Amino acid sequence: MSFTVVGPRDDQELEDAVRRGVADGLARLLGVPRHPDSVQAILDEDVRAEEDHASPTLQVAAGCARQA
Repeated sequence: MSFTVVGPRDDQELEDAVRRGVADGLARLLGVPRHPDSVQAILDEDVRAEEDHASPTLQVAAGCARQA
């Protein structure tokens, strides 16, 4: 007999994903009103900062291979 141990982080990630999915579905269904422009600017700034910090740039070089 064997047991699989899952850390609590996996449960939190799943819970967060479910909550985001439910929130997105409700927002689409009910038509959530827009934020005021000043609030939206702050939210956009936070998202940009998060994306810049979270995703490092990756440079990939493509080449053509020749066979003789």
